[in-house]
Amino acid sequence: SVDRYLLPLLPLALCLGFWALRGLRPSFGAAWVIVAISAVISIAGTRDFLEFQNATWEVARAAIEGGVPLTALDAGAAWDGYALYDYSVAHHLAPQTPDEPWWTNLFAPATTSDYVVSTAPLDGYQEISHQEVPNWLDGHPTLIYLLQRAEPAS
Repeated sequence: SVDRYLLPLLPLALCLGFWALRGLRPSFGAAWVIVAISAVISIAGTRDFLEFQNATWEVARAAIEGGVPLTALDAGAAWDGYALYDYSVAHHLAPQTPDEPWWTNLFAPATTSDYVVSTAPLDGYQEISHQEVPNWLDGHPTLIYLLQRAEPAS
């Protein structure tokens, strides 16, 4: 996400905003309304993100409990780093996933990505299951899929 790159611009934007409003008398009521709206959006966004991450990890845990080998599962950067980083480093593994996403190379070279937790169907994978995650900021739930790499036609 771009927020970590834009966040350093926030102090500059605030200074420019205060400079632009230097001759106006501030309305504390309007300022508190803006603060309240920002707080509601921030809380809802944080809640949606945490629910999304929780659902992703639930799908990954269910896959492992259902017999998917840990080294065959790619459930995103956070999961892969938590579950496979130490194993990958200890065994000095080169990336096992063909055309790997960036995080498997950095955090989990041990994964083969034969099973993937994703928010969308992927070419070359078939759906095993999916789970809905309700959102506060978006009226539509997010779908989280457990996908299995399709076997090549023999």
